[in-house]
Amino acid sequence: MVVRFGFQREFFGNTALEIRYVGSRSKNLVRGIDINQIDIFNNGFLADFNRARANLALTGDPFCTAAGCQALQIFVNGSGAAGRLGVNSAAANAVGRINRTTFINNLTNGTPADLALSYINSALNLNNHPTVANPNASPFINFVANPAAGAIDVMVNDASFNYNSLQIEVRRRFAQGLYFQANYTYSKNLTNAIGTGQTLFEPYLDNNHPELDRQRADFDIPHVFNLNGIYQLPFGKRRMFLDRGGLLDRIVGGWEISGIVQWTSGTPITFVDNRGTVNRAGRSGRQTPQTNLTGDQIRALGGIFEANGAIYFMNPDAITNPVFFPNAPGQTGNTPRAILDSPKYFNVDMALLKNIRFGETMRLQLRAEAFNVLNNVNFVPPTTGQLQSITSPTLGQLTGTTPARTLQFAARFEF
Repeated sequence: MVVRFGFQREFFGNTALEIRYVGSRSKNLVRGIDINQIDIFNNGFLADFNRARANLALTGDPFCTAAGCQALQIFVNGSGAAGRLGVNSAAANAVGRINRTTFINNLTNGTPADLALSYINSALNLNNHPTVANPNASPFINFVANPAAGAIDVMVNDASFNYNSLQIEVRRRFAQGLYFQANYTYSKNLTNAIGTGQTLFEPYLDNNHPELDRQRADFDIPHVFNLNGIYQLPFGKRRMFLDRGGLLDRIVGGWEISGIVQWTSGTPITFVDNRGTVNRAGRSGRQTPQTNLTGDQIRALGGIFEANGAIYFMNPDAITNPVFFPNAPGQTGNTPRAILDSPKYFNVDMALLKNIRFGETMRLQLRAEAFNVLNNVNFVPPTTGQLQSITSPTLGQLTGTTPARTLQFAARFEF
């Protein structure tokens, strides 16, 4: 659905002002989701993971039995009993067992969903479950809705976006040697699916909480200003000043200046802790970290800073003294997505033209063009979808700029 209405007014006989609202929305765009999401909450897995993790921190052994250790209900050291998750001290060489190193690493990293994926890949959850022949068997650990399958990717009409904008435009048609057009847009684009991937596969972080995926679109730019124009200098034949032909017109006549000005605010940046704390890492690409700051306090960190020989888009003190923290097992971030903007963009391109006429049908045009004529430094926004991992060694850094001032000269003969 698209909604558009506006007000238009002409003034000075050749200039118009237009103010308009433009909005659009959709609730049934295509996206791919995984309906066989890993579950670590409803089967006792997360609780036992945290018990094993506490034991590991206390004694260095997740299966400890000393004072203060907690008895594990699901995990067992070795092959284990029916329905329990075996951890093999050697390589994983039997169904239902995983390598002890893999087990310890996931406990240390606080990634229960990735540990669950390791068990799924070992086919444990296809074993030790009640059957007609053995109805009293201990129930298997049910990680997914359909244990006979892995990921089940389904294309659904579940993606949405909501775009609203205020647009202001002033334009002057070409008259008395002058033309220009200027426009400003203030907008916001909210979505639960970015929609820029070729496959459109955008699984939810948690199918039970789709609201977690609602954010500003990666390409949402709140402020955009553009100006372009042409001005023919008022000298020479049929002009206001020095209205003469001949050699004088060849020297002072036929000059034009044109230019393009662009100014935009930055693109959104999302800080991520993309470990498998709630869902596996492959579904956690946009999971945000924990923070003690408010949204306004995070936005106040933005700017351009220089420290340690690098350029930052956020105050480097927030990196030295961290303001973002990893999620605990079973926890997802409270930091809003797309909370900070990359540095603004400002650029001016200009051209100086000289037209020399030969009779009524031929013209030589000499052109001098300057791109980024002010030689302004514009920093390239962080790459990889504007995602910033809080564990990255280059967190907050800007590593590229747009080209410096470029001059070019050309001549064109028209007939």
